[in-house]
Amino acid sequence: MDGIGKTTFARAICNKYPHSFNGQCYLEEVMSKKKNMGGVQEQLLRDILKQPDIKVSSVVEGTKEIEKRLGSMKVLVLVDDIDDVDQLEELAIEHESFGPGSKIIITTRDE
Repeated sequence: MDGIGKTTFARAICNKYPHSFNGQCYLEEVMSKKKNMGGVQEQLLRDILKQPDIKVSSVVEGTKEIEKRLGSMKVLVLVDDIDDVDQLEELAIEHESFGPGSKIIITTRDE
């Protein structure tokens, strides 16, 4: 449902607990970036690792890099406006992809 404050609520959570995690990332309006998931992967890696020069050559490589480089880190990731489960898979958004204590918040208009 549009306009009920999902994104605002999720951002408030991220802002409340920034020091409880090794890194955090807010991925905004992912639905509109379907054709550039490599860029979204780069943003995830850059924001959490604080390395502005990270590049991925393909979505498959990006998924492997996320799992390899973030797999032991306690992170907070907000994935805003997802409309397809494939987007989560391309971002390696699953329980085993990040370290213990990590939190992943996903907003969507669909079930």
